[in-house]
Amino acid sequence: MNNIETIKSRRYIRIYNHSGSSIGIPLYVSDNRTIKDGLIKGARNGKPGYVDVTWDDICYMNDTTSVIKDGAVRFDKEDEKAIYEELAILDWESILFDETIEDIILHPTMEKLQKLIDTDDLLTVEKMRSKLHYLINAGADISMKTIEVINGRWKEFRRNQRVSNITLVPIKASKSADEKDVEKLQDEVAALKAMV
Repeated sequence: MNNIETIKSRRYIRIYNHSGSSIGIPLYVSDNRTIKDGLIKGARNGKPGYVDVTWDDICYMNDTTSVIKDGAVRFDKEDEKAIYEELAILDWESILFDETIEDIILHPTMEKLQKLIDTDDLLTVEKMRSKLHYLINAGADISMKTIEVINGRWKEFRRNQRVSNITLVPIKASKSADEKDVEKLQDEVAALKAMV
């Protein structure tokens, strides 16, 4: 892990876009103190898009947009912790990055789906829907419950509802026919033993 002073001293710091879509970012040009728009291309063939920016660019992005706080862009693994801490994003490990969203969609659990429901920012909900549609189009097997949660959360945001009313209800496992037959036979055996 690199310390923040080492990171700040670099001429450029690489930021990555793991999503399939390009992301517009504001850049602070310190030479003439102007602002310009930048673009990070989306991931292609499993490789993220990237752009090299200055520390001033990162600070400006963090102050004026949510692309860092919402996980739309990422940093090199060895730099992440120091950068997030310097930017006062202390809960950065709970950010729903693209690969986390994909894991939740493909391997849902009650806890993982609850993270999607608890999301309170539109950018992350849009990332969830984008990833969902990408995976559906790629032929992935996705549970209906996961699709309902993501689409339900998106509909809530369309109604300006930031706190979700979606509740997850665990499914009780029912006994299979074989288990019922075994229990029935065990009861019959016990009854026959009692008669003898």
